Amino acid sequence: MRILLVEDEESIREALRLNLEMEGYEVVATGNGKKALEYIGGQHFDLLLLDVMLPEVDGFSITEQVRLSNNEVPILLLTAKDMPQDRIAGLKKGADDYLTKPFNLEELLLRVGNLLRRSQRVKGEAPELFEFGKNRVNFDTYEATTWRGEAIALTKKEAMLLKLLVERKKRGGKPQPDSAGSLGLRRLSQHPHDRQFYPCFPQILRRRTQTTPVFSFDPGGWV
Repeated sequence: MRILLVEDEESIREALRLNLEMEGYEVVATGNGKKALEYIGGQHFDLLLLDVMLPEVDGFSITEQVRLSNNEVPILLLTAKDMPQDRIAGLKKGADDYLTKPFNLEELLLRVGNLLRRSQRVKGEAPELFEFGKNRVNFDTYEATTWRGEAIALTKKEAMLLKLLVERKKRGGKPQPDSAGSLGLRRLSQHPHDRQFYPCFPQILRRRTQTTPVFSFDPGGWV
């Protein structure tokens, strides 16, 4: 489970990060509201843990912007504002829960766990996966796994691009590589048991592997 933690007080942020990681969560942390929106726009998160008072963009505004396109991800607001009207404002913006500072760490961890379990129950359906050979792309979590077992975290744009190519293939389309060959098709050329061509990882995945690239560009297009 991936959590975005947005808290501008460094000591609180690092303490929360440490305890969340000890619970087994993967945590991306920042102290800036604008940076948080950049993360949200490009990555998948299972829960957003937001302070309300943040530099540049506050937690209420982040919640409001997220809810314009995503009604599923749980949002837990943290704030020193404990007036009823503040809690009501946060919930009206689309937050799922609201915890005032100072808070009990155990209570926060319980609330996080409850929100995540509730979210998983609501989803209910199996994740949207695409498999070719021994490779796999999970379009729900923006994660890919190569035939070597290497896990690759995709950005939201990369995952959507891959999904577009897959859907075009299913409809019988033939996507064309651009002039630089940065998109288009890749072949699992180094896998001894798989000789077919697939619409798969764009060139950006190449630079994510530190060893010899698993996928090579196929200028011949769709086979």
